[in-house]
Amino acid sequence: MILDIEMPGMDGLTFLRKIMAQRPIPVIICSTLTEEGSRALFDALEAGAVDIMPKPRVDTRSGLLEASERIRQTVKAAAHAKLRPAREPDGG
Repeated sequence: MILDIEMPGMDGLTFLRKIMAQRPIPVIICSTLTEEGSRALFDALEAGAVDIMPKPRVDTRSGLLEASERIRQTVKAAAHAKLRPAREPDGG
């Protein structure tokens, strides 16, 4: 699953925590909020995301092709991820 953090109704980190607690699957976060060193990046990894990638910001054909290749490679790698057991919300 590819998930953004900014979503209507429920933020992506809350959704990520819920999905990982109920039925863990490989999740890639693709967001403008997960820049290197950001709190959102660390929160997403702690919640169980298998990878973080920046939302593509491209306006040329070659830029789109490059972004699509990165997405394809990231999804293939995530499909083979070994998921860790979800932690309980109270830290247990």
